[in-house]
Amino acid sequence: LTYNSVTHEADFSYTTRSVGEAAWLDVETLYKVNHQAKGKITKLQGYGAFVELSDGIQGLLHKKEMSLDGMKEPSEIVSEGQEIDVIITSIEKAERKMSFSIKPFLN
Repeated sequence: LTYNSVTHEADFSYTTRSVGEAAWLDVETLYKVNHQAKGKITKLQGYGAFVELSDGIQGLLHKKEMSLDGMKEPSEIVSEGQEIDVIITSIEKAERKMSFSIKPFLN
């Protein structure tokens, strides 16, 4: 908000950038490939589960990264709302995509 004391006019400007867009600006400083992060399962699909790390930052835990053989259904391994530890396997900032694995935690 700016105010011109000569003309007595106010000028108001704002941005429509969403929380998700703003979060992705700093994604590479907040998260690193091959590092561990805590996340929450937000949605299950036949091909994997979406994991949210923080507001506006989420990515895919593909079913092949959920078990050693990659053959189990996501719903057999995780459930919506569950908090899990993941390893970040890729970050594509421009496309706003991240990939995760839980294989390193499997025995």
